[in-house]
Amino acid sequence: MTNRLTIDEFFTALKLQNKSPCIDTVESRQAVERKVTSLTKYYPIKDRWPVLDLESAYESYLNNRTDLMRLVNEYGYSGVVNLEGYDERYTIDEWFGDFLIQYKLKDTSDVRTKMIKELSNDEKWNAGDLYQAYQKAVRFSLINLIKDIF
Repeated sequence: MTNRLTIDEFFTALKLQNKSPCIDTVESRQAVERKVTSLTKYYPIKDRWPVLDLESAYESYLNNRTDLMRLVNEYGYSGVVNLEGYDERYTIDEWFGDFLIQYKLKDTSDVRTKMIKELSNDEKWNAGDLYQAYQKAVRFSLINLIKDIF
């Protein structure tokens, strides 16, 4: 299972890893919590979120600040926040469980089979690799459906 952190644990990890900019205020915590809650309202585990979603919510908060250019110039902020040492590898079941509703994924045995063929021979994969395999599997299914129709 992927690492899931609370908002407090996430901001503590940002500080411990000296991630810059680390804007730890009531406003930033509330913004991250609102965003991550909206992204993950159907997750089975409440108040603990995958690090990937927390990073995304924090990036959204930073990228929408009026002083974004100051963050870029003073802190070297690149638009991406990446905590190190957190396992962001998923089994297919975990990945579909975390992202099915959020990204309106089509979860069928055919799609999963095609995904497995695209992926390396592991038990867990990076979320990005799973998404690419999913895109290929769905595109392949759509192309075959169109060929069947015509």
